[in-house]
Amino acid sequence: MPLVENKFGQFSMEAHWAVAGKLAPPPQHVTTAPRKALLDRLDRASRLPLTVVLSPPGFGKTTLLSQWYHRLRERGETAVAWLSVDEEDAELRRFLTGLALAVGRAGIELGPLLQTVKSPQNEFDTQAATAALLALIQRMPGKLVLILDDYDRGRN
Repeated sequence: MPLVENKFGQFSMEAHWAVAGKLAPPPQHVTTAPRKALLDRLDRASRLPLTVVLSPPGFGKTTLLSQWYHRLRERGETAVAWLSVDEEDAELRRFLTGLALAVGRAGIELGPLLQTVKSPQNEFDTQAATAALLALIQRMPGKLVLILDDYDRGRN
């Protein structure tokens, strides 16, 4: 497993499948126009507990969310976590592990939860991991925006 340094200089062991591409927006290879009106709507929507962005494939949801992710990080007022979801994330352990690593990359100290998500599958208690992750998020001093890109792909 590779040793990864996050923006806070903290190092962690990430599972081999949790490549950087799942925990950060995909790189843009073309110049895109910022969609200020939509970004402003997302800013306002971030006050709500849940916001869902819906549109047909190819209409730029990932590009929009990527722009918003970078906008929020540049402001530095909010912790921002990104997880690109795929079909393999339908398995709860894998999804929770990705979610925990994304939250950790956003700057939330995972503590013992990091060891839990790295434990062998037969030792992984999804209820305990979920409760621990929710407790960490609830105790954090500021706000967390969690972007789950392509969440619909994680269904069975």
